[in-house]
Amino acid sequence: MYTETKGKTLEEMDRVFGSHTGEQDQLLLEEAQRDVGLTAYLDGQTGSHDQGFSRGVGTGVNMVELA
Repeated sequence: MYTETKGKTLEEMDRVFGSHTGEQDQLLLEEAQRDVGLTAYLDGQTGSHDQGFSRGVGTGVNMVELA
C-alpha cells in the first residue's frame, strides 16, 4: 500500500516520511527575519534593526538602503 502524495504540500510530505526538515527550515527563516528586523518592518513597527529600510516611492517595491 502506498500513501497518496499528489497535491500534498512539502510540509505534509515531511510528515508522511517522518522528516522535520520543512518545519526546521521555517523556524530558521522566521528567526532570520526577526534578527534583521524584517518582521517588525512588515508589521509597520519601528525598531533599531529596521532603520535602513525605505519604501520605493511609486514602485510598489520595498527598497533597502545600504549604509
